[in-house]
Amino acid sequence: MKLMVPVAQRTLWILFFCSGYGSGVIAGEVIPSGEGEETKSQQIAASMVQIEKLDRHTLLVTSSSENHISRECVPYGGEVKKAGLEEFGLAMNLADARGALLMDHDAFLESCNFIYPERVQYDSHPNALAVRDLVEPVPGEWQSIGGVPSGCNARIEAVEYSGDGVVYLGGSFSVCGDIPASGIVRLDLNTREFQSLGHGDENGVNGTVFDIVKSGGDLYVGGTFTAAGGMPANRIARWDGQQWHSLGIDDKNGVDSFVWSLEEHQGDIYVGGIFENAGGQLANRIARWDGGSWYSVDDGLVNGFPDSVGIDALLSRPEGLYAGGVFSIAGNVSANNIALWNGEQWQPLGEGENNGVSGRVFSLASWNGEVYAGHGSMSVWNGEQWRRLDSGSSPFVVRAVAATVDGVYVGGFIGGFSADSEYRGVAFWDGDRFESVGDGILVDNSAWTGALVSTDVGLVVAGRFGGASEAPASHVAIWDGLAWSAAGLGTGQGFNDRVQFLAEFDGSIYAGGWFTRAGDALARRFAVNDESGWRAPGPSEVYLTSSMRYMRSETDGLYVNTIIDDGLGDRGRRLGRWDGLTWLFLEDSDTRPATLQPVVAVYQDKLHAVRVMQFDDGSTANVLAFWDGENWLPVQGKQTSGFNGQVSGVEVFDESLCLIGGFTEVDGVPVNKIACWNGDSWRALGTADANGFDVLPLAIKAVQGELFVGGNFRRAGGIDANFIARWNGSAWQSLGVGENNGVNSVVLSIEEVGNDVYAGGVFNRAGRVAARGVARWDGRSWAGIGHGAGIQGNVESMLFHEGVLFVGGRISEADGEVSSNLAIFEPAPHPRIEPALDTVNFSTSPESGSSLADVQFVNSGDADLEISGVNIVDAIGRSDAAFAVLSDGCSGALIAPGGSCSIELTFVPSGSELQLGVLEIRSNVPGGSIFLELIGNDRIFDDRFSNS
Repeated sequence: MKLMVPVAQRTLWILFFCSGYGSGVIAGEVIPSGEGEETKSQQIAASMVQIEKLDRHTLLVTSSSENHISRECVPYGGEVKKAGLEEFGLAMNLADARGALLMDHDAFLESCNFIYPERVQYDSHPNALAVRDLVEPVPGEWQSIGGVPSGCNARIEAVEYSGDGVVYLGGSFSVCGDIPASGIVRLDLNTREFQSLGHGDENGVNGTVFDIVKSGGDLYVGGTFTAAGGMPANRIARWDGQQWHSLGIDDKNGVDSFVWSLEEHQGDIYVGGIFENAGGQLANRIARWDGGSWYSVDDGLVNGFPDSVGIDALLSRPEGLYAGGVFSIAGNVSANNIALWNGEQWQPLGEGENNGVSGRVFSLASWNGEVYAGHGSMSVWNGEQWRRLDSGSSPFVVRAVAATVDGVYVGGFIGGFSADSEYRGVAFWDGDRFESVGDGILVDNSAWTGALVSTDVGLVVAGRFGGASEAPASHVAIWDGLAWSAAGLGTGQGFNDRVQFLAEFDGSIYAGGWFTRAGDALARRFAVNDESGWRAPGPSEVYLTSSMRYMRSETDGLYVNTIIDDGLGDRGRRLGRWDGLTWLFLEDSDTRPATLQPVVAVYQDKLHAVRVMQFDDGSTANVLAFWDGENWLPVQGKQTSGFNGQVSGVEVFDESLCLIGGFTEVDGVPVNKIACWNGDSWRALGTADANGFDVLPLAIKAVQGELFVGGNFRRAGGIDANFIARWNGSAWQSLGVGENNGVNSVVLSIEEVGNDVYAGGVFNRAGRVAARGVARWDGRSWAGIGHGAGIQGNVESMLFHEGVLFVGGRISEADGEVSSNLAIFEPAPHPRIEPALDTVNFSTSPESGSSLADVQFVNSGDADLEISGVNIVDAIGRSDAAFAVLSDGCSGALIAPGGSCSIELTFVPSGSELQLGVLEIRSNVPGGSIFLELIGNDRIFDDRFSNS
């Protein structure tokens, strides 16, 4: 099989501008800077182009003539840079240029059409061209797949129009188009170009943005974040066009919980959400910022259930400030989900107990002197009474409202989930009736529109969706009154939302998750990579209508647990098997409710799943069951109590089916978040008082006779184990020594890569080394992956296939390059140190008063091992005189794969107590060093210690 990785995964950028730099290469010979300049100028003038290598992914091509770039080489889709040369130089660091190549222009075009067919595109400058295509991967380096071709890589919650064809988008994304954009981005609707707010890793905010409001020349954003531009900013921040600012002083800036809504009213910024404190002041769900200080608004909004109260929408009008959300009291008056602040007190909208509206108010707008409130439907307040707008038989849950001169646009779950609906995600109210807006967005169970704004260019619609009519649109689109189009353009081949699962079946790679587009292809939450790149598998009418809950590869197919539209009118299928050609749905009459837990696996030639089963007496239990070809049956063959908590992962290990989750008992057997079924009975892993984990495990993988488990825990089987541990068949072990074992945050995925184990998650250190997102455990030590920058984001899935590691999740960059929700890494050969002992134990004899130990080290890797030195310290890092190196046959040695060396150690006790030390072996292994524990004691014939 030829593996086709997305175009941007292995990329070569070629960009044309009209000046030249640096040293050159002519006919394969290096020309130092300053030499051959006359020849170079003459050649360029005579229809030559100069190609200068900037880094391992980018070439700069310069020309003196616009006519040098023929449009014959420009049919489709490459990376385009519209920046001037100076700006481009700043971005790519021209000081690192590594030489240049001069070639005839006609020869270049010929090679362009041959090497890069149909992967080139012009921008507005005739002499600015970019070429993108597959190149060979570089072992040991991350390969990016680029950004999102038609929008952003996660949902969009907010849109604010600032005039001049510019809007700001806020949400949970990290990439828009070809640029990193953390939670907020600027979009020019005329050029369809994105621009981040800030630089590098410190652009934007570190969480989700729920609302944006422009005030004067400043932009205010609110959401879940705690930092903006790398500086502390608690859930609200101000962008002045150049940099970010917090609202308030030190740790009293901002508010103490999420911000859902913002509005400028009478010169101040009003903030709504679920907070209780603003700038150190008591402020129940609503607060006011006057530019320098925070203030509460009357007594805030409370209804006796403060945790469930929130303000979703704010609207400024001449008579006051309207607030909508979930509440029954505003200040000290009864007000159902909407109220008016007149500057002195809160007022309900309507009389008596039936004031306000039923259900949560998501959005507010003003049109023709009336207030439009979006909730479970659309209601209008005329100043005296409410009326509900008639949407006919179409279901409306209105999350967004935008007023125009001619009427009101509404968005949300509009028209239901069917492609046959009259309204699909958005509708227009003209004052008398609702009208459809073209063909609307691409709808299904998880698609919605959550933000609308009317601009001079058209209506900007944002939310979570993968298309608008026939236009490819990742979460944002434009309606110009006649047709839909993508709002933002990019050239990468990234995914437009999370990649939670990766699996291989029948030689192809499959991805599952929240996404609806994979590169240019429409692929609703399930995609396959084959000769043509990423695409949706199977017929287009069969697709996942909700985010994937679980995916596992077995010999007979891929098992997918989610909600599936079978293309035959049934949109509620729960469990399907894809065999590479067709779908098979495995359901009995009791399966149709959401009774299946995520995990499925084949064990003892039968498909097993955890599901809720109802017994003859009417009771239900969450039990392990198997599929007999027609029905699900409990493995115990009788009524049992099942699991007392959620099950989240499964793996076949040691002839058993092992499951992890939040449970502490299964069928009456006490366990601790992990249990194994051997076909007859359940067992815990570990002793009665020290089995399992202290906190939730999230990933499980059997590797070379051991079971590796990762998650959010800090202890496994009673021992310290930082977020990852292994079961060797009889006991739990940490991965590493002492407090530096494991990684420093949550592990979400584990994969076997050759002889190594890779962990993926949200950490940035593994053992003693920097390792962001992904780390390698070689059996003795941890190492980071790539060139240090690692993965920006959360790694939720990994797959090693034909020598290449695929990494999916909520990802924005790989080693500093944009790579939306998927990245690729080809491991390079590397040495491994295998010491004969994990721990060196000494005990002295009365004759010598000392003890010796000879430790052998084997290079079990596939590259030469270089040991640069050894060092001994005590348990807290000081030099240790009790242990010493007597002879060193390793330092300075070059050890080929399979070769070995040895070090002889001695121990001379300084007292009768137990003494501990650490032997450090410094080498060229990834991670730099490995560490062995040294234990010494001078008590004769102590069974706990041996000289082995």
